[in-house]
Amino acid sequence: MALTCETMFRYLFTPRHTTSSLFPDGMDMHTHILWGVDDGASSLQESLGIIRRLKSFGLRGAYCTPHIKACYPENTPDFLRRRFEQLLASVTNEQFELKLAAEYMLDDRFEEQINRYAPLTYDGTHLLVE
Repeated sequence: MALTCETMFRYLFTPRHTTSSLFPDGMDMHTHILWGVDDGASSLQESLGIIRRLKSFGLRGAYCTPHIKACYPENTPDFLRRRFEQLLASVTNEQFELKLAAEYMLDDRFEEQINRYAPLTYDGTHLLVE
């Protein structure tokens, strides 16, 4: 079944039983929860607010997928892992599973990033690209 943007957003803002049909494992696969690293959350408080909102939609967890691209040169896997650890330390009472991956831009730094650092993948194999 093909979903239009309108239909998809209507599903995101409905009760848990409908939301769970879009996310059968209860995990959001693409979020910009990590604060201060890209165009996503700008503070830890905003990150925690996003987590609470995702929980209110019936999700049990999310992958943090910050951008790794030329306009964010500081976003190396090592830096992002440290920021992710800070987030994990702050959500101990949230009962929300967080995992780290990344959204790689297919730009002039893509090959360098993949060759220089162990990529942040979903499962050791699958890479999110833009």
